[in-house]
Amino acid sequence: MILFVYENKQIRRLGWLIFMLLIINLLPTFAVFKYNADSIQEPLKINADAVIREYSTTLEIESIRHAKKKVHYSVTILNKAGEHFGVFNETYHKFLKVENFSGNVYDASGRLVKELKKSDFNDLSAISGYTLFDDTRRKYLSPITNFFPYTIEYDYEIIYEGLFYYPTWYPISSYNLSCENSKLEVVLPKSMNFRYKEAYLSDSVAISNTNENKIYTWEINNVQAFVEEKYSPGLSLIIPSIRLAPNVFEIDGYYGNQQTWQNFGIWVKSLNQGKENLNPEAINEIKTEIGELSDTLSIIKEIYKYVQSRTRYVNLKLGIGGYQPIDAQTVHNVGYGDCKALTNYTKSILDVYGIKSYYTLVQAGEDTPEIQVDFPSAQFNHAFLSVPYKKDTIWLECTSQTNPFGYIGNFTDNRQVLLITENGGELANTPSYNNINQVKRLINFDINKNGDATATIKIIYQGANYSEISEILEMSPSEQKKWMYNKLPFSSFEINSLEINRSEDKTIQASIHFDIKMEKYASISNKRIFIPLLNNFEDECLPLLTSSESRLNDIIIRESKNVIDSIVFSYPEDYNIEYLPESNNIDTSFGNLEIKVDTINANQIAVYSSKSLNAGRYEKESYNELVNFSAVINKNKNLKAVLVKKETPE
Repeated sequence: MILFVYENKQIRRLGWLIFMLLIINLLPTFAVFKYNADSIQEPLKINADAVIREYSTTLEIESIRHAKKKVHYSVTILNKAGEHFGVFNETYHKFLKVENFSGNVYDASGRLVKELKKSDFNDLSAISGYTLFDDTRRKYLSPITNFFPYTIEYDYEIIYEGLFYYPTWYPISSYNLSCENSKLEVVLPKSMNFRYKEAYLSDSVAISNTNENKIYTWEINNVQAFVEEKYSPGLSLIIPSIRLAPNVFEIDGYYGNQQTWQNFGIWVKSLNQGKENLNPEAINEIKTEIGELSDTLSIIKEIYKYVQSRTRYVNLKLGIGGYQPIDAQTVHNVGYGDCKALTNYTKSILDVYGIKSYYTLVQAGEDTPEIQVDFPSAQFNHAFLSVPYKKDTIWLECTSQTNPFGYIGNFTDNRQVLLITENGGELANTPSYNNINQVKRLINFDINKNGDATATIKIIYQGANYSEISEILEMSPSEQKKWMYNKLPFSSFEINSLEINRSEDKTIQASIHFDIKMEKYASISNKRIFIPLLNNFEDECLPLLTSSESRLNDIIIRESKNVIDSIVFSYPEDYNIEYLPESNNIDTSFGNLEIKVDTINANQIAVYSSKSLNAGRYEKESYNELVNFSAVINKNKNLKAVLVKKETPE
């Protein structure tokens, strides 16, 4: 009997041991399903490299100066192309802190494989190549895994010490990224107000109240990935978003109001107050350098040339320097500054001569979207100068040491900007180069019976196209020639001479004039010579496009283009023309193509080609018409003339 009890105790102990071992082994299993990749709905995987699982943002606005943003973000990376969606990269500086950041990495089944600690996040400088002084840094982490799919999860807080702007909310921020769930909450005291602008949301804001606060909530679910389409609006203009902006704000002791563009400009003007502080010695030095000039236009030109010759661009972002220029006297002393500082310096010199000018803010960049005119807020990334002159305006890009006078290029042309006037902000439009954009080539080929050729070529770049070759204007002759060898489309050639010029009249243009020698330009087959009539230069106005039956977005052509070729081919006298392509003329709503091929004089072929593309917005249903137009243009690049050797009399 005693033995029986003992054996039962042993059995019970063994049973408990087995039970505990099972529990220990099963514990990880209970956490498997947090972000199981198999649970993602199939439509969200279409065209997606990653899927946001949860993206929760709470913006707690405490006052016109202080706010805290809490973020929970988890994303499943489906393939290697989606790895960058899992990178943590948050900048911080004097007015913005990143705190309480942590993260986890999960495998495909949702099993936790790594806890990310604070020490795993790198603290790096955010200084760029053009930055001299900058207190901006960044917290950075790029998880490295050898398996797909996997999920990464981040939690962090951003502390705002100065609320010049509220962050725009994008539930998704890139092409090829879909989203299961995203939520934004804005919490603020009942005594405060702010502005918001919704875009592409299925549900509008839900507003609730507590005893002390108002809470604004937005939420979206199951947003499929967007695919980048050629000639479409910028992504920020087609994805769900909520723009947020304060009515009143304060940063570093500067109080402002953003409810109107005028008020916004008054705040910018307050930042610049007292920065136009050239001392008498500097003024005398400048006047001596510029000399005595009688007419206003000549003075403006000389001042711009003076600034270009003695300053250079560097980025300066210490403290409030991201928004406020350093003073003109400092720029004069050190010879450098950022866009704000150099613009203010140029303005200060114009003030010395009694010439009115306006510090001007712009959303710069070749493909940047237009500002939201109906939503006054911080939407600018660059400053330059506008100078009223008679019934026109002169625009000066003060950061460039090489721009011709009055030339701003496609970096800031054809868009709305904010002038900072005596009365505050005032919207204006920069000029468009669409009416004068042109590349014109004048070419004379001399082809021998072996297919080799010599050519005299002149290429003229006009309007925004000037930017294409502006970089080589300041190069040495050897560097210019090297640049040309990389630029030209011919397979085997030698440049014998090269001359580059630019004109600085109202129609900004530059020209390249060169002589080259080419081997096997034309191909030989028995008694025939095949001569390519048009060449695939890089500045062709329309690339070859692929048809689409499911175009999602309207067609946006931001810049008009016009490419003209006038070419004369001279060929050996003992050859006759066997075949010439027919002339062609095609007109579409997008532009036109005209090609004329004919003989002139003896043993010469003349080719005239004009291709144009018209800026504008076109309905998405007409996309395949654009595709067909691109096919015709690109097909004509391959036009050839065929020569046949003359029969020798017996």
